[in-house]
Amino acid sequence: MKIRKVRYAQRVPGKIERHYVAFLTRSGEILLMGHFLNSGDASHTAGKIMEGKESSTSFFPFPIGLVWQREHYDKRLAEMAKAGELVGCMVVENAPESIEELQCFASNDLRGQLHKI
Repeated sequence: MKIRKVRYAQRVPGKIERHYVAFLTRSGEILLMGHFLNSGDASHTAGKIMEGKESSTSFFPFPIGLVWQREHYDKRLAEMAKAGELVGCMVVENAPESIEELQCFASNDLRGQLHKI
């Protein structure tokens, strides 16, 4: 499944942007995960969760040797993805301050995309 990035609001120079990941469950519930300061990190994390992974390891070569980083993801979301309960996913860039507003925006967008399929 491709993870879409949707911009909620235009960028404002000097303002810190927050990004969230929204998942749509088979029952129609919207689950939010965030807040990320980088939309690329949000997309990466969402992709790993949609693959059903609970953790991953990244390796980085440095002149002093190999360095690795272990990342852990939300176990409940990964299990839901494995079971096929997560049917949609999107990254909301420059998300609103209000969680209720974010929930409504994500719900309208994800459910609209689901009906197009």
